[in-house]
Amino acid sequence: VDFLVPKRSTKRTKKSTAKPTVEQVQEHITAVMYFPVDLVADQKRLEAAVVAALDWREKASEALEEIKEEEEEEDDDKDPNAPPGPEVLEVSESQLQALRSILNQAEGVSIHTDEEQVVERFMDVYEWCHDAEMAFSSTKASVPISDLERVIKTGIPICDDKFNESEKVPDFLRPIFAFGKLRLSQLTVALTDIKQWVKEAKVAMDGSGVQLNLATGLMEKARAFAVKTDDVTAACKELNAVFSWLQKADAALRGDPKLEMNDFKRLMEDGEKIKVRLRDVKVRGSRP
Repeated sequence: VDFLVPKRSTKRTKKSTAKPTVEQVQEHITAVMYFPVDLVADQKRLEAAVVAALDWREKASEALEEIKEEEEEEDDDKDPNAPPGPEVLEVSESQLQALRSILNQAEGVSIHTDEEQVVERFMDVYEWCHDAEMAFSSTKASVPISDLERVIKTGIPICDDKFNESEKVPDFLRPIFAFGKLRLSQLTVALTDIKQWVKEAKVAMDGSGVQLNLATGLMEKARAFAVKTDDVTAACKELNAVFSWLQKADAALRGDPKLEMNDFKRLMEDGEKIKVRLRDVKVRGSRP
C-alpha cells in the first residue's frame, strides 16, 4: 500500500507519470478484500486516495474547460489553415493562476490521472514558449548564444514529445503544443545558421582584412535572421563600420569633398583599424 500510495508531500518534486493510476489502485483495493489478514485500514486509505484523485480530476477538468471556452470564442476570427502563432499564448493570468494552484494541489494526490499529465505538460510548454519568445522579441537587440542553446536544450523534451500529439491531449490545447514544436524547430534552425554565419564572419574578418563582397553577403544574411545573438550583433557592428568607411573613401576618391593631406592620412589610418582591403576601395573608387 505504501508503494502504491506514498506519504503526501507539500513540494512538487516529480512528474505525474511516476504515480500509480486509478485503475491500478482500484485493482489493488479489490485484491485486498480477499487477503487472509485484516487490511481494512489500508483498504480505506486506498479508497480515500481514489476519491481525492477523482475530486482533483474534476477540478482540473473545470479549469481546462474555461480555457476551452475562451479558445472557442476566439476561433471565430481565426483561419483554420493558418499555422499557430504567438496569439496561442494569450491565456488570462487568472486561468494560469488557477492551473498553477491545481497543479500544486496535485502533489497531495497520490494517484496519477491523465488530466494531471495534461495540465503539467500545458504549463511546461506555455512557460517554455514565453522563454523562447524572448529570443524573437523585437524589443531585445540580441541574446547570448549560450541562452539560445539553453532554451533549445530545455525545449526538446517538452515540445518534441509524442505525448503532445497523443489522444490524451484535448483538441483545444493542440495549437499551443504545435506552436511550441514550431518555435523549437525555428530556434534550432536559427542556431545552426548563426553558428555557420559566425564561422564565415571570422574568415571574412581575419588579419588580412574584410572583403567587400563577403561583407555584403554577411550583412544580408544577418538581416534575415529571426534571432540575433551577441556575437552576430558585434560582427555586424564591425561590418557597418566598414561600409561607413567605404562611403567616406568613395567620396574622398571622387574629390567630393577634397580632403587635406592630413585628413586623407587619417582616413587611411581608420581603414587600417577596421581591416578594409584597399583593393575594394580602388574598385569602388573607379566607378564613374
